[in-house]
Amino acid sequence: MSVFPRSLRHFPWATFGRPEDVSDLAEKIEDQKRSVRLLEFQPRFTVLLPVSHGTTGHQLGQSLASLRLQSYAKFEVLLVAENPTKVWTKELKAQKDPRFHWALSGTSRLACTQLNEAVHKGSGEYLVFMEAGSVLAPSALFEWARQLQAKRADVLYCHEVQVDESGRRAENFLSKPEFSWFDLLHFNYIGGNFVVSRALFEKVGGFHGEAHPHADHDLLLRLHEAKARFVSVSGFLYYHRARPKLAIGTLPPLVQAHLDRIGFPALAESHKLKTMVIKPHLAPLKNSSFSVIICFKNNAKWTARCLESLSRQIGAVRAEVILVNNQSRPEEFELIRKETERYAFPIKLVDYPHRFNYAAMHNWAIEEHAEGDLIFLLNNDVFFDGKYALDDFARWLQFDWVGTVGCRLNFPDGSLQYGGMEASYGGFNRLVRIRHITDPENFTLETKEVFAGTFAACAFARATFKVAGGMDPFDFYNNFGDVAFNFECLRQGKRNLYLGHLCAEHLESATQGVRYNYWNECRLEEEYPEILQRMIRSDLGYNRIPRLPLTVKGLLGSGLPATLAENLPWLSPLKNSLKRSRLFNRLIHSH
Repeated sequence: MSVFPRSLRHFPWATFGRPEDVSDLAEKIEDQKRSVRLLEFQPRFTVLLPVSHGTTGHQLGQSLASLRLQSYAKFEVLLVAENPTKVWTKELKAQKDPRFHWALSGTSRLACTQLNEAVHKGSGEYLVFMEAGSVLAPSALFEWARQLQAKRADVLYCHEVQVDESGRRAENFLSKPEFSWFDLLHFNYIGGNFVVSRALFEKVGGFHGEAHPHADHDLLLRLHEAKARFVSVSGFLYYHRARPKLAIGTLPPLVQAHLDRIGFPALAESHKLKTMVIKPHLAPLKNSSFSVIICFKNNAKWTARCLESLSRQIGAVRAEVILVNNQSRPEEFELIRKETERYAFPIKLVDYPHRFNYAAMHNWAIEEHAEGDLIFLLNNDVFFDGKYALDDFARWLQFDWVGTVGCRLNFPDGSLQYGGMEASYGGFNRLVRIRHITDPENFTLETKEVFAGTFAACAFARATFKVAGGMDPFDFYNNFGDVAFNFECLRQGKRNLYLGHLCAEHLESATQGVRYNYWNECRLEEEYPEILQRMIRSDLGYNRIPRLPLTVKGLLGSGLPATLAENLPWLSPLKNSLKRSRLFNRLIHSH
């Protein structure tokens, strides 16, 4: 039986119940050790562990102890530091493991150069990079070795857990998606822990010193250029303490160099939100135009404000607006008709004579009245900030691999209404539930891939609309139609995008109220089970599994309302009232 070192006996392992109960975990380690002989391909790993001046002896001890606990034994550990302290040396000797030794010490060279030189001293076929003070789950190397059996992966990465400084409590569970070049362009979602083939690492020239402090990110982009096969292992195998957020600094030039090398026509720049923005060139869109579909019933003031906001969003890409009237009162209709006379861009005012059916109404407007090769669906209660947002949507729609493109939406008080969509287990209803991301810290300012986006403000190409078969007016006539359409895009091999730097105000549910949509959710699960499985297991975000947030803020902001909504749907109106309460939003944002 594996003997747990004292430093890890109370560690918050993600999958084995209470932190202090390690007997079950020890038994599983022994089982895996016996299973290693069944692996036909048994790669040797070289683990590279750079140790920085902020690393305590206890933290280094935890890192080394977690490596000594590995159920897969074919590895070596090379520690890299400028000037090892006596405390670090003591921790290394305490492990009494001949596989652990210093690779480089007593040097003031850049960390990138140190790591490259350390790689040359190692003998493993695969390199494992991890951060000082981090901890590997005892099964990590075994899982990676198993993943390499088919030899179809060059780079491996996994989900991770952020622990507190004491190493006794899990604070955040980060789920990582399947490989996304689009995400990697905008931020390093893979992080500081990954496995890479030595041959490929050496082929691309290892770390580049001039890329510091974004050397990991730069390396991953160059590995992609070299046609590396990235594989995400959907298990929580890596534990680390809170990292300081890197300033965007020199990242735009690094990303621009990558784009230039692969011949992708775009400009990489930083945004005032301190995020990356990639802007594909607009030249290929000189003959393109948008058809903006805005449906309304009464509420002339909203529609007028929506049009005024939209007028500032039309830039280099031409646009027409199709206003679809659904049985408005005559006086409200007349107000909107007069409002259309203010604008120079073409506006069609058409009547949809049938009962409200979101899907059917938009299918009709697109097929019968829209002339543009690009479509933009816009609720009349959505009002954009800034200028020329349509150009930013269009930039990505020129590529046939793109399905839909959406953006961030806020409530009138500035709190987040939509930052993408997330899936969770559904409690009593036995369904996978899909809801908006409303935690502003959950990658909502980043530009990223999403499984689905809201149709409150969403763009797609007419060709995509045809490939997806339009919207479903039968099963998803009013609710979850946007999710179903986005899922259909994924099924057709396209990718759905979210532009975190673009933002609009949304009066969510002001027009349709709050409804419980059990049967729509049933149909969604019947039609797209594989996509929902991927979404719930490997979507980018914090605390996807387990669902219940681990902080007061998370509990109040999403955990408690989600639990109430799943099990007691009649409380949904209360949940939405709370979301609009300034006091409630101040409360959850103060923790």
